[in-house]
Amino acid sequence: MSGYEFGVGDDMNVANQGRFHQPGYVALHLVFRTAGFLTYLICSLIISSFVTSFVIVVVFLSFDFWIVKNVTGRKLVGLRWWNYVNDDGESKWIYESRKPEELKLLSSKEKNIFWIALVAFQVRLDRI
Repeated sequence: MSGYEFGVGDDMNVANQGRFHQPGYVALHLVFRTAGFLTYLICSLIISSFVTSFVIVVVFLSFDFWIVKNVTGRKLVGLRWWNYVNDDGESKWIYESRKPEELKLLSSKEKNIFWIALVAFQVRLDRI
C-alpha cells in the first residue's frame, strides 16, 4: 500500500488556474509521447533490422507508459493506480484520484495537454 497521502506537498495557487504550474512534467509527458511516436516513424529509415527497431520502439513506449502511470498522471491530472497481492494471494487493484476540492488546484491547461497528448498519439498510431 501507499505510505503517503495523495496530493500532500503539492503547493499550487488556485488563482493561477490558467497558468502552467508544473511545466517540467508537461515537457516530460510530451517528450516521451513524441519519442515513441517519432522512433516508430523514423526507425525503419535509419535501422535496417526489424528486430532492433521493434526493441527500440518497445523500450521508448515502456518509458512512456511508466512516466504516464507514475509521474505525469499523478502530477498533471491527479490519477494513480497500482496492484498488490494480499496475504491470501489475491491480486488487488487500487485506483485513486484526488478529492474534488483538490482537483481545483490542478491547472486546466496541463490537464488538457495531458489528455490530448494521450489520445492524439494513439489516434495517430492507429491511422499509420
